[in-house]
Amino acid sequence: MKKKLDFEKEDNKWYVVLPGWTGSKRELQMVAGADKLCDLMADGKDYFKTEISDNRDDNADFMLQVQSRVGYGAFYLAKRKGYKRRKLVWLCPVTDHIFGYYPKYLSVNKL
Repeated sequence: MKKKLDFEKEDNKWYVVLPGWTGSKRELQMVAGADKLCDLMADGKDYFKTEISDNRDDNADFMLQVQSRVGYGAFYLAKRKGYKRRKLVWLCPVTDHIFGYYPKYLSVNKL
């Protein structure tokens, strides 16, 4: 399953843009490493678009693999294309809202 998502930076904080979201804006904030991934993808801008897939794609801009699911989110190991270093990233329940579950893999490409 592929999803197109937009991200915006406001007051130095990254948020996923989900029209029709009924929760608080704070719940859409990227934190605990996800904000750093957004900085890398944004190339200095305050807005960017992505396509995120729950299929493994080792050629994606970023490849994330779930490490552990917790009651309120999941930890993923993220790897940037062309780099060997990996970083642990926490993704909140919005991931579950978007996909209906926490995928084992998330392939992220900037559009």
